[in-house]
Amino acid sequence: MKKTVKKLLSLLLIFSFVIVVQIPVLAKNVTESTATGTRTNLVFQEGRPGDAHLVYTYDQDNKSFKVEENFSDDLTNGNSTVYVKNSDGNYVVFSTQKVSTTSNGDLNITITDIKKSIEKHVIPANTVSKKIAPKVTIDGDEWITLYRSGSTNIKNFTINAIIAACGAIATYYCSSAGGQAIIAGLTSLATSLFNYNVTTAYYNTIYNWRNSPRNWLVIDETEWTDWYSDSAHNNWINYTYYEYIY
Repeated sequence: MKKTVKKLLSLLLIFSFVIVVQIPVLAKNVTESTATGTRTNLVFQEGRPGDAHLVYTYDQDNKSFKVEENFSDDLTNGNSTVYVKNSDGNYVVFSTQKVSTTSNGDLNITITDIKKSIEKHVIPANTVSKKIAPKVTIDGDEWITLYRSGSTNIKNFTINAIIAACGAIATYYCSSAGGQAIIAGLTSLATSLFNYNVTTAYYNTIYNWRNSPRNWLVIDETEWTDWYSDSAHNNWINYTYYEYIY
């Protein structure tokens, strides 16, 4: 019976090289990890979430803000500048953010405000899948499932910084088409987290891997992550999904 269930699971999971699916946001009562002042009137002036260059405006606490972001194409390195509109109607620098990725995949985010106060955040790389080296298992090409739960700080992060932070959690970094598909899947999530001004994102992840039946030196893998704004996992925001089938 166990083998039959595993075989059925593998058939259901084999769709394509990389797929990321999104459905409409259904968040409700987002309160526990939400900072004071929900953001409103979010308008993208240049680019869209996930683009390397992004400019947008929004209102918060009766103030108007503007953000300009310039990142690498995979959004693992970049700089953001947050401006606030003064009494003269001009945008002046409010804070800056620098996102950088180390050689081992750790994500560093540094926020500097107008008072030169500095916040530094380190988000360790997702190493679950990287630790799984190609090998012949006793299950052959049967799927093996791992579960993870946790949280990551995203307080005051810009949209592209949130994408980078959640990307470090949801999957390990990949390149080319895979990386762009992952970014596309994270944009809706990041925009929702930003709009709600969520300070901590909580997650549950289901990770599946196997030796590919086509080539046992290759690892097939899928990773589904549900995201929440509260530690009890009652306020669901969205999900992300990554798949590689050889």
